Amino acid sequence: MSVYRPYGIRQEISAGGNFDGTAPGTTPAFANQIQKYPAAAAGGLFNPYELEFAGEGKDKVVDLIGIELSLADQTSWNISKIDPDGNTVVLYSGTDETSFVVNLPDKTVMLNGSTLKLVTSGASTAMVATMMFDPHMMED
Repeated sequence: MSVYRPYGIRQEISAGGNFDGTAPGTTPAFANQIQKYPAAAAGGLFNPYELEFAGEGKDKVVDLIGIELSLADQTSWNISKIDPDGNTVVLYSGTDETSFVVNLPDKTVMLNGSTLKLVTSGASTAMVATMMFDPHMMED
């Protein structure tokens, strides 16, 4: 039986860029339970099943358990959950925040094939986003 530990996916956007909801175009490094992508001009698509161990087994589920955003000087932002069929629901949105942190005590289930999409507009300085996930086996 495998033991799974919570992990994070972190993306950074360079000054002058925005999170545009696209997959990161850089190669990540994994250390200390965080998949870190180097700074890029765009990004914002978070796939909790992209890590090899996160998608093992048909009875595997990944929950979103936390979000940390350092948003700099953007004018608006939103985080949406996209299910495997392409249906989208906005989870969080805001304007003019420099940071946003939430720990989700009820967890948000991310079915295999679900992603999170972060979109910002109006930013001119660097930004960082980290999504935290908790992989576990489904219970009968």
